[in-house]
Amino acid sequence: FRITNNQGCAVADCAVDLGPNCPSPLKGPFDSSGFPVGCKSACQANLDGNPGNSANCCTGSHNSAGTCQPSGGNCPNAYAYAFDEGSGTALWNCPSGNRAHYTLTFCP
Repeated sequence: FRITNNQGCAVADCAVDLGPNCPSPLKGPFDSSGFPVGCKSACQANLDGNPGNSANCCTGSHNSAGTCQPSGGNCPNAYAYAFDEGSGTALWNCPSGNRAHYTLTFCP
């Protein structure tokens, strides 16, 4: 997908088709033919087996900006995690005074 605007503000994008490029434990959901159409988060997939104290879920001993780190992988300009507001790389915005118009394009 790609998000663009008419004001030149920074935008989120992901040039990778996540379905076939998603690691096996994260694949899903699937379309009616069984093709993966997305990726679950490592938290949702419960990869570390302990959602109450998980680096993947930013919980327990990992519940701070210093211990919960991003793992944006294929889409670093569109990845969001619990403490990304200070990263400067995940949350894109445009001043409201610009009155930007946005376009969302799937499969650019």
